[in-house]
Amino acid sequence: MLLSDIDLNLLVYLDALLVEQHVTNASKRVGLSQSAMSRALSRLREVFQDELLVKTTQGMAPTPLATKLGPQIRRILREVDRAITGEDSFDPEVDIRTLRIVADNTCQLVLIPALLEALVVRAPNLIIEIQDRGVQMPRGELEKGLVDLVLGRAPLEDPALRTRELMRDELVVLRPAQDASALDLKTYTELAHVDVQSPTQSASAIDMALRQLGKKRHISLRVAHMATLPEIIRRTGAIATLPARAGALLAAEDLVCSPPPLKLPGVILSMSWHVRAEDDAAHQWLRALLEELAQTLRA
Repeated sequence: MLLSDIDLNLLVYLDALLVEQHVTNASKRVGLSQSAMSRALSRLREVFQDELLVKTTQGMAPTPLATKLGPQIRRILREVDRAITGEDSFDPEVDIRTLRIVADNTCQLVLIPALLEALVVRAPNLIIEIQDRGVQMPRGELEKGLVDLVLGRAPLEDPALRTRELMRDELVVLRPAQDASALDLKTYTELAHVDVQSPTQSASAIDMALRQLGKKRHISLRVAHMATLPEIIRRTGAIATLPARAGALLAAEDLVCSPPPLKLPGVILSMSWHVRAEDDAAHQWLRALLEELAQTLRA
């Protein structure tokens, strides 16, 4: 059977039938008579070679095929509506989209798990691709639409980018619990440091604060991911300075977080996007969800 052989209005009627699961109610939903809707259901059964809706003691119930078709039909109708009206909309429960997020270490550890947990329930068909964030803001990728959102330290002022703060955090020192006595400045500078290469946790800011006191630290290792810190610290006795929320997730019975022995600048986690995505409905929904999750994490 060819697409040209099918009356596409049947998709509208099928959607109404699957939503209402009642011929009379479905006919009222689309402005048909009950007999016309019954004929439409018969025609749909011919087209799909399936009963689609079957009578049960509780009324009518969709067949497995109809259950599978429901979200697909709804997406098709919504895309047609968008094409005709020119309006952008997004239904997280059924829409299929792929959104690409570039996130630094802290956001991958603190925000991304909460985001993915929420998406399983709220937007099961939304595909999120997470990429590591380098030191530089991926402006070119944002402009071309290759990246939809950047999570981490806010960029310098840029008229092509929009930025919204999500949360602030203090820096703490992750270290072996066996050395959990008060950490003084002398010990802090003498111990080996593991540095995380992240635009959120600015190593230069830490070193600048030390230089103002006439001190410097010994960085023995630089790593790309915070997830490697616990095992490195266990095996080497080194320490790492990182945002408190990330430290709390990495701490264990044998690892503790301590305040640094000097005043260090905090970190600000933000989300940034290109102006081209400002009014995109899916992007707006995702940004609102991230703000909601960040507010929960701040509490």
